[in-house]
Amino acid sequence: MNSYPTQRKQSYQASGQYEGDQHGDKTNRGYCYHPVVRNASEQQNIQSHSNGDTQYKYQNGNQGAISPCRPYLQNPYSPHSKHQSKQRQKSDAKEKEHLNATKNSHSNQQPISNDRVIRAYKKYEKTLKDVLFVTTSSIQKCGNDLKTVKQLIQNLKDAKILPNINIYTAGINACVENGKLDDAKAFLRKMKNDGCTPDTIMYTSLINVCVKDGALKDAKAFLAEMKLDGCKPNIATYTSLINVCVKDGALDDAKAFLEEMKLDRCKPNIVTYTSLINVCVKGGALDDAKAFLEEMKLDRCTPDTKTYTSLINVCVKDGKLDDAKAFLRKMKNDGCTPDTKTYTSLINVCEKDGKLEDAKAFLAEMKLDGCKPDTKTYNSLINVCVKDGKLDKAEAFLEKMKKRHGCTPNIATYTSLITGYVQKHNNIKAAISLLKEARKNNVFRGSLGYDEPKGALNLHQDAIYGLSFDHAPCVSIELTKTILEYFKQKNKLTNGAQIIVGQHGDDIIKNVVKKFLDNNDVMYKEIEGNKGVIQMTSDFTDKIEIEQN
Repeated sequence: MNSYPTQRKQSYQASGQYEGDQHGDKTNRGYCYHPVVRNASEQQNIQSHSNGDTQYKYQNGNQGAISPCRPYLQNPYSPHSKHQSKQRQKSDAKEKEHLNATKNSHSNQQPISNDRVIRAYKKYEKTLKDVLFVTTSSIQKCGNDLKTVKQLIQNLKDAKILPNINIYTAGINACVENGKLDDAKAFLRKMKNDGCTPDTIMYTSLINVCVKDGALKDAKAFLAEMKLDGCKPNIATYTSLINVCVKDGALDDAKAFLEEMKLDRCKPNIVTYTSLINVCVKGGALDDAKAFLEEMKLDRCTPDTKTYTSLINVCVKDGKLDDAKAFLRKMKNDGCTPDTKTYTSLINVCEKDGKLEDAKAFLAEMKLDGCKPDTKTYNSLINVCVKDGKLDKAEAFLEKMKKRHGCTPNIATYTSLITGYVQKHNNIKAAISLLKEARKNNVFRGSLGYDEPKGALNLHQDAIYGLSFDHAPCVSIELTKTILEYFKQKNKLTNGAQIIVGQHGDDIIKNVVKKFLDNNDVMYKEIEGNKGVIQMTSDFTDKIEIEQN
């Protein structure tokens, strides 16, 4: 067990500073940065974290991504420790009690904090490992709440405790869901400034942050940096790199990563090949997807339900229904059971050509297979109806959806129906009725983007839907027309009112607004210095007329 020389220990005690020595070599991922050792008992507890093979798991909501996790997080103490004293056992019991209390407080929507364990540490009631473990666990419970994550880390530094690699990795993992790349890079810089060396698991987590926005350039930069730091990419790293290619369908880059992976003697697994097939989805590259399927079989990887579902998703873009049906038969012959996602994907294939009867047949088959339709399934059925111009059928699915337990109409549901009425039938009255329903059910914001005091209508998605977006675009053309007509009827769009459309390059929504005002003989101007805002300079002069059909 490592210990400090006496003079060095006394020096840090006198200055009140913290020390950043590492415990454990580079083969042990349990780097432990800690303040000065204050007593023999604590010194005994500050040991290298346990060794063990890296474990992996699927990320929630992402079929292809692998999330690395350290065995250390399963147990804060080394399994190789020879000291299992009563004091250690009491410490374990207290820690479990604290973690349960933290979990319960989180379920009651109370703030997550590590203040309690830090205070106990200062009173010599908790060890440093307790503090680091509880902080890591608390960060993992934060989800994508980066504000709380940053506060937890700052609490450590305020107590002169340097976060270790597990804490920084947990912080980076909190950036994954929303693709907060700048925050992830900031964590990496702070970590290096603290003298903590990133490992393969951390760099894989950084690459995972790039997945949401398809930030391929940044992912490649992380790959280069990890190699410079002496970290060897593993199967999880390369699979994450392939996942970054999914959003933009960067098939050539994905193939390059596969070749590099093989050169590094990393054997692709079923998750890797499923991710490669996912890259084919955007471009509908069915031939490439089939080639990956054959290659994975040659590598003795057996396709599973997720693999076949991904293959069916490749058929969606071009509506290749025969191929999708063939994959369904093949997966059943291979002993793979289709699930709700599989059948929803099959219904999605029907959308391109509005093949409603085939979609209804898939719905019947999924029920026979014991799969329950969910919100996404009904949304897909509604989309097929809209494409086929059968709005009465779409409304019928909406009613079934409302009656089904666990199926709640969402933004996609109402947007699709409104689009159908405006685009297919030019029926603004029905569209406004759905808009009011969505507002009443809190699917859309109650204000619908209208700021009463300012007399301004904001057509951006965050203002209409009430969700948090970075650089949110405007809503669809059809929804824009519906909202404009709705506020015209409410007499909210008067002389001086502003309509915020933003500056998104193509000016599609801005042109829709201008055409709407022109058709109603309304004068307007663009705000000087802000071309994303249109200001009305006259009132509507005509009487409100609503299409009846």
